Amino acid sequence: MKAASSRRHLLKAGLATCTVLPFGGVLSQEKKEEHLWDKEFDVIVVGSGVAGLTAGITAAENGAATLIVEKMGEIGGSSRISQCDMAIVGSPLQKKLGIQDKPEWLAADMQKVSGGLTDPEYALTIAKGTSALFNFMVEHGVIFNDTLMHFGGHSVKRTVYPVGGGKGIIRPLSNSFASFKNSKLITRCKAESVIYDGDGRAIGLKVRTNYLFNPLLDSEDTENKTGSVKYFKARKGIVFASGGYCRDNSIVSAEVPYLKGISSNAQIGATGSGLRALLEAGAYPVHLSLFRFSFPISYTDICWGMYVDPSSGLRFVDEGGNRDKISMAILDQKKKNGNVTPVLIYDSAAIKNFHDQRRLKRGLALKNTCGGNIYKFDSLEELAKAYGIPVVALKEQAQRYNKMLDELKDTEFNKDMKAMKGAGVRKAPFYAMQAMPFIAYTAGGAKITPQAQVISARTFKPIKGLYAAGEAAGGIHGANRLTCCSVIDCGVFGMIAGTQVSKQES
Repeated sequence: MKAASSRRHLLKAGLATCTVLPFGGVLSQEKKEEHLWDKEFDVIVVGSGVAGLTAGITAAENGAATLIVEKMGEIGGSSRISQCDMAIVGSPLQKKLGIQDKPEWLAADMQKVSGGLTDPEYALTIAKGTSALFNFMVEHGVIFNDTLMHFGGHSVKRTVYPVGGGKGIIRPLSNSFASFKNSKLITRCKAESVIYDGDGRAIGLKVRTNYLFNPLLDSEDTENKTGSVKYFKARKGIVFASGGYCRDNSIVSAEVPYLKGISSNAQIGATGSGLRALLEAGAYPVHLSLFRFSFPISYTDICWGMYVDPSSGLRFVDEGGNRDKISMAILDQKKKNGNVTPVLIYDSAAIKNFHDQRRLKRGLALKNTCGGNIYKFDSLEELAKAYGIPVVALKEQAQRYNKMLDELKDTEFNKDMKAMKGAGVRKAPFYAMQAMPFIAYTAGGAKITPQAQVISARTFKPIKGLYAAGEAAGGIHGANRLTCCSVIDCGVFGMIAGTQVSKQES
């Protein structure tokens, strides 16, 4: 006990001589002594989702003694509760089906929805790394279904998904990481700040061990001071794979006031703790005001239906339009009509066009969230009564919609009727849902290089010893992230970060 107390005293004395820079980073004015640290590792990874585990395993495979710290009591982050659909170029399923694909094609698909806000090199880096990521996951125990899917926005059929969804990735990867003798994973350990040496190199973390997450606090990340402060050294470097900030209302409302209070299906720990630590460490923030709207069904399957305002029975949006435009139109319409949620209507022919049959089946079984349950009706009259829609107005709207579909010209909202495969609102039974948009992904974070190095806000050069991957990094996808590209982003850049940090000198 006396030795531990002495070590803590020396640590405090050492930190007292440090200089806190304007951007929040701490630069030591003297060389740190080895005995000032509570624990030492070669590499420290913050976060235990797909990005964190791939970074940790890769670093450990390269011989680095690696620590993964996770602030929650359960590992996996948002990856754990995701379906984890993955766009893979050159997968065994593509080869089996004779489907031609190239990394350049996937990168081009990603860039089409980016709004021109990103460097194409990032998309190409991800696309080129998908095959290696798939093999990595298989080697570390992930089992994939034998079904290949084709989602909207992708030029070819290339999406695979793991058995068991996110848990089917997190469990085997965490078991694999645990097999490395010199590595360790600690839960309920929150990374608070990065510590630098006198040369501006990231050399460790201030953390809180035995941290108890409290979702009842207004600002969990800034108000919660539970746990014990410790200092962990990283001889080679630190990788932030700490996820996003969907659940942090202070950040969301500060960036886009209109979205204050919007719901999210991200894991409850997505409160921006990693982002704050990175910004305080001097990272350059990018795209913090960009958010990706999601729906309880695949966004690409909204197009087959007809969205109406329950108060009037009238359409209010191009259902086949841009994800953001549809989302904002729904939010606007709900505010205009007294907070009544719009209704999305399909007929029995339309639901056969769904890309994602898994979510359709969950919706029909009433097992979806965020308004994703899908209800069946024998007639439009029955449907209108259930949602309080003026039946005459709804039937007239359906007739106009079907006529425009037959004539292949939407005179109301310019929807591409040629792409609808005849999906109208004419054949019973009918189906309806109140699918509200929510945010499940944040595009903003620390700017990184294609080698996953965090860029300094002061110098615009890489910060020595500091890396980021997954949602902790920003500027990768731009205005919109193409569906099925989140996990491959996390995994590819996680592997890159783990490789790069493990190469550094101790």
